[in-house]
Amino acid sequence: MKMFRQLTIPALTLLACITFSCHEAPDGSGPGCINPNAVNYNPDAAYDNGSCVVIEEKTYSLFFQYASASAPDCDDVNFNEVMSDNNGKVLGVRLPVGDSFSWGGNDSILARFVTKYGTPAPTLPQYGCNNTFHGANYNDANANITARFASAPEAGIGILHSVGGGINAGKLNINVYVKFFNPGGQYFLAMYVLHKNFIGPQNVGGTPVATFNHKRIAMASITPVFGNMIPADEVSAGAVYHDTYIFPYTDIPSFNINSYQVVGVIWKKTQSGFDVVNVTPNPY
Repeated sequence: MKMFRQLTIPALTLLACITFSCHEAPDGSGPGCINPNAVNYNPDAAYDNGSCVVIEEKTYSLFFQYASASAPDCDDVNFNEVMSDNNGKVLGVRLPVGDSFSWGGNDSILARFVTKYGTPAPTLPQYGCNNTFHGANYNDANANITARFASAPEAGIGILHSVGGGINAGKLNINVYVKFFNPGGQYFLAMYVLHKNFIGPQNVGGTPVATFNHKRIAMASITPVFGNMIPADEVSAGAVYHDTYIFPYTDIPSFNINSYQVVGVIWKKTQSGFDVVNVTPNPY
């Protein structure tokens, strides 16, 4: 039989004082973000719990690939080259086109991207970056990414997420923040779930490879694909918009809870549709 020793209130108080010092842990304080540069800084927190979200004043890029596991040239080489050349500056997303990774959750993302960027040609892969479709010419994405990274952002985005437990078992707990720097327009906040690494078949140069490592595959949209509108009264220079989501992941086919990403895109409404404002980069 396991035995548990219950600490009395004085003993708990003594333990807290030894660990943090009573001077630094006033009544009512506890764990939180203690970084004053974070958008969720808590001046009353006694100690840091790893929850800080820092949104840098930088403009990152969306780089995506129309791809298929059955196409012999969709083996990630060019996609990974762009990601590597622009490490830390870009959100990379692979959109499966009618293959073994396709299901309703990511087909809806593909369909909306098609409305903005155009229909994938029979020969894949093809690439797009920010608000431009480059087709088979992935090299143009590098210049696009470099130019945007040097520009001042209208807004930035940061996401904190965790796997739920208890009544939220099988769900992702998500906090998302948008910080406005120089806004102008109507903004929409979108979030997607990606597989960081998905082991599956791939036709590599005509040779079937059963254990190919597919990276950054779009699997589901947490919000509408082009996002939920951020209320106009939340948009002003220096303002921080915060929202929360609880998203079930159990319906995503072959979902690996140890290999996922929650990523975000800020879109701005234009006369022709939506344009990319900023994204959360996923390191190479």
